[in-house]
Amino acid sequence: MRFDGKTSIITGASRGIGRAIALRLAAEGSQVVLSARDEHALEDATGEIRKAGGAAHTIALDLRAPSAAGRLAEFTMSRCGRIDCW
Repeated sequence: MRFDGKTSIITGASRGIGRAIALRLAAEGSQVVLSARDEHALEDATGEIRKAGGAAHTIALDLRAPSAAGRLAEFTMSRCGRIDCW
């Protein structure tokens, strides 16, 4: 299944399964928004996606914070204009 034209938010995207999901969705054509607490690891993942020709944005935040989910949604809408997969 291709994700061309879709926007996907991936949490925990700085390493492990979250990073793998972000890389795969980007490879399948999705514009991805990566979120995790480790800003440097997020930038590494974003660099890998962009190097492969994908579109990626990052926001470092801790989803345990009450306002974090709202900030993530606002960030995504401001950069991408839509949210298709969360």
